Amino acid sequence: MFKYFHYILNKRKVEPPKIGVLYICTGKYHIFWDEFYKTANKYFCKKSEVHYFVYTEQLINTYGNKNVHHVFQSKLGWPFDTLKRFHLFLRENGSLKKMDYLYFFNANMIFKSKVTENEILPSPFGNGLVAVIHPYFYDHKNMAPFENNPNSSAYVKTDIFSNYFQGCLSGGRTHDYLLMASELVKMIDSDLSKNIIGKWWDESYMNKYFQINPPQLLPPSFAYPESGTFPFPKIIVQLDKGKHGGHSFLRS
Repeated sequence: MFKYFHYILNKRKVEPPKIGVLYICTGKYHIFWDEFYKTANKYFCKKSEVHYFVYTEQLINTYGNKNVHHVFQSKLGWPFDTLKRFHLFLRENGSLKKMDYLYFFNANMIFKSKVTENEILPSPFGNGLVAVIHPYFYDHKNMAPFENNPNSSAYVKTDIFSNYFQGCLSGGRTHDYLLMASELVKMIDSDLSKNIIGKWWDESYMNKYFQINPPQLLPPSFAYPESGTFPFPKIIVQLDKGKHGGHSFLRS
């Protein structure tokens, strides 16, 4: 009997993990979608079933991929387009909960080389979250721009010399990521009720959360600024917005 069940278990097909890519490209940010998708489809977690949840009011090319899901989302206006991104994810959490993992990428990111599951999925022994170390502060922790307003729920004491994470890429196990999103929404809404906004918007609140719940580290190679020069390889590059009309144009 034991040998029979052992045989059945060995014959059972192991399903690949489902990874949800969270991508917001409202307004003019839709210009980045094509290059992001083409490079992600080529290099990102090729052993997994990857779904793209594209939040935009624009028409986008799905490339005939049934795993590209268009989520209608109009512009909220600056800075709410970035500040309230986690609000958007919670709104669609019914679809997102079908994923095993969730990863948010900024619209202006492209892949330059492969990123494997072993590199980016969280260890089973951690808290299920991963985040990318900010390239500009990876070796200048004393200069990290944590929120310094003591009245903000994102406030971090100025004597903290820990990793500072860039908001352009974060992710992890679905349950843990949506739990973080829920907590960040509470922090943001609490501050908004007092007419306070973190100085780096959602990134400020995320960094406060990570002070209490340290994520697994992703290297700065996963957020390499296109126009920068750093001593690490270019794996995921942040395109220079200045070459695509600049911040004012893209936010308008």
